[in-house]
Amino acid sequence: GDKVEVVIGNSTEIDLKSGYDVIVRETVRNQAFDEAIVPTMIDARKRFLAKGGVIIPEMVELVAAPAILLNETETPLGVPVSSNFLNGLASNFTFKLQDRSMIELLAGPKPIKTVDLTTIKEDLSYTGFTASWNMANVGEPNAVVLWARSRLLSGINLDAWKTTNWSPVVCRFKPFNTEKGRLDFELSINSNQRF
Repeated sequence: GDKVEVVIGNSTEIDLKSGYDVIVRETVRNQAFDEAIVPTMIDARKRFLAKGGVIIPEMVELVAAPAILLNETETPLGVPVSSNFLNGLASNFTFKLQDRSMIELLAGPKPIKTVDLTTIKEDLSYTGFTASWNMANVGEPNAVVLWARSRLLSGINLDAWKTTNWSPVVCRFKPFNTEKGRLDFELSINSNQRF
């Protein structure tokens, strides 16, 4: 067509005519499934997309990789608490990695959940996202790093690890006391995007 119509609002709460050729969802964030991308795209596709139309992005996935989080033993200057205590507390929380020099990936990323937004029919169960890595030293990693990847259109992919706009999410844990073996990771996300 010869016309572009820009509509601002929550797509699940507005009424529009149907039959749009392109629907763009700009909120693929750190954890891939933030901001209800799956149910929003299902709704937009059902109510607004013309036959033969396209949605952007077409696919979104959350990937994970085992890593070493460096400099974990440092404590704030003058704090009379051992770093073991602080690290123990910190291992119960995820955080967004601002400085990638603080992390070393130990294996390639693996998808823990991939969703084709052009075909999915209902929202996800956000539990049981898994990945495994066979490792020469399972005692080396102290974290698993998560980030989003997406396919905007055929041949146009976005990997958040390769950008500076998204901060990967770090899930810390106490290193295992073993060497060669398999590292298994399972993730569940609640409605407040808490792991």
